[in-house]
Amino acid sequence: KRTIEALWQGIWAYINHYEIGVMTGCASFHGTVPAAHAEALTYLAHHCRTNSAWDVRAVSGRYCSMDLMPIEAVNTKAAIAAMPPLVKGYLRVGARIGDGCVIDREFSTVDVFVVMPVKEIGARYVNYYGGEAQRFAA
Repeated sequence: KRTIEALWQGIWAYINHYEIGVMTGCASFHGTVPAAHAEALTYLAHHCRTNSAWDVRAVSGRYCSMDLMPIEAVNTKAAIAAMPPLVKGYLRVGARIGDGCVIDREFSTVDVFVVMPVKEIGARYVNYYGGEAQRFAA
């Protein structure tokens, strides 16, 4: 746990030093079948999408819909529990998810695009990892 905390403190220091406004990347679900993650992906599609300023869509030739089942059938607790820890962590700090997912056959994953505008990071996390954060010193 301390290693991850030290990593996030370093990321926060980098963000502040270089005045980073947004972080982007991808997060992965195991396997190459989006339907195997239908509940989680549908939840992301309906509740965690990027806003218009940061709306990103997977390239058309590789785009797979994340809206795989009726939203009324999604059990929120089950959907969140089915998400990889990294995805849940990103959502906790305020990240949003782009439109669609992509199958990465080389890594055997289903990838979603993650957008994290720095100003959207919750105060709880800024206070914990920002500032002096001396509790992380060895």
